[in-house]
This record gives sequence, C-alpha cells and structure tokens, in this order.
Amino acid sequence: MADRVNFDGRTSIMAWDWKTYPASNQESSELIECVWLAAATELQTFPDSWEWNNNSLQYVSVQDAKKWVTDASLSELNAEDNWVKWLPAKCNLFLWRAGLNRLPTVDALRRRNIHVDTAGFVLCVGSEETIDHIVAECLYSNGVWCGIARWCRIPPIFLFSVHDIHVIAEHSGYSQPKKEVIRGILVITLWRIWKARNEKVFRETNVSIVQVIADVKALSFLWFNSRRKGLEVSWEGWRSFDFNVM
Repeated sequence: MADRVNFDGRTSIMAWDWKTYPASNQESSELIECVWLAAATELQTFPDSWEWNNNSLQYVSVQDAKKWVTDASLSELNAEDNWVKWLPAKCNLFLWRAGLNRLPTVDALRRRNIHVDTAGFVLCVGSEETIDHIVAECLYSNGVWCGIARWCRIPPIFLFSVHDIHVIAEHSGYSQPKKEVIRGILVITLWRIWKARNEKVFRETNVSIVQVIADVKALSFLWFNSRRKGLEVSWEGWRSFDFNVM
C-alpha cells in the first residue's frame, strides 16, 4: 500500500504505476472502487510490525498457533463445535470447516470468483449447492439422516444448519456418554455425505443412500472401538445400537 500512496502529512495521493491503463467499463469501475478503498486508509509513519491474535510478537511459531487454536477465546467463537475425541482429526476438522462455511461447495467457490460448470448439488437435482442445502434441504441427505435416526433409535433428524448436529445429540434422550456417541455418528454421517458428493464429482461414481448408511455404521464401529479407551462394543451390539457406555 505504501508503494502506491504518497502521504505528505495531511493528505494521501495515489501514485499509480500503470503498465496498461484501464480500457473497459469493468476495469474503470474496479479502479474507482480501489480509489475509494484507498481513500479510507490511514497510513502511519512508524514501521510495520507483526501481530498474532491482537498481540504484538517478534515472531510467530507453531506453538503460538496451537495455543491460539485451543485457547478459550476461540472456543467462545465456536462454543458448540467441541471435537469428538474418538473421531479422527479429519472428521473433526471437516465439521469445523463446515460450521464456518469453508467447504469448497459451488456457492463458496463462486464467491471466491472460481468458475465451476454446474451450480446444482450433484446428489440431487435442481438446487444450488450450499452447505445448508447439503446438510438440511437435499432429499439424498434427508434419506441418509432418516436411516441413521432409525438405527440410533432417536426421533427423525431435521437439521437446519451444521450446528444442529450438537442439538440433536443433546436431545437424543440418552446418557451423556452415549450422547457423545450419537454426536460422533452424526459427524461421520455428514462427512460421508460429503465424501459421496466428491466421488460423484471427481469419479462419476454413484453412491446409494444404503451404502452411505452402511459405511457410517462400519466406520463408526471401527473408530469407536479403536480410539475409545476402556470400552469395546461388539458388532452385534453396535449394529442394533444396543449397548451401554460408561
């Protein structure tokens, strides 16, 4: 910014260094918008400095980043997005990104000025691909949620956003430890729906609703028994969702 703005102590003067001048109406409009943005910028005379999480630092380390991620201030921004400990990091990260609307949906890509050939969600017809549509509005997703609800013996699942996953688990009627199981299963379900979407987009492979539900059951059983310490559930008990969690 300082390379293009001269500050004489009172006013800022743009010092353009054009290789080519604006030649179209769009370029002229972008130039006017750029001038307005620059006009609202106040330059200071002191040297630039690094800041991390509103604190001045001489350098930024991986340890600082880890501390910031686990800090309570970030938890307040995403109080509902507590990670499920028995899930792999990729599922927890996926849920976190989905809650922030950072998944590369068609809607998100277009907002970043990335052109895509199709606007609709590939697993259903006629609707724009947004994170809310994938979670709550898609008929394909609703079929998966209904199957998961029957398996987990909870009321039909109706979601309006990613954060409703935590609400569904909390009101499932189970004990607190088993609510954690429900929450993990719901996260895996959303992750598997997104994976089915990617398989359709990149491999042109159609994954049925029955297959998604079966994968959720198998993956959740594998991850729970291998990552949840102090408890092992049999496949028969998991398949019928008839087991106790302490």
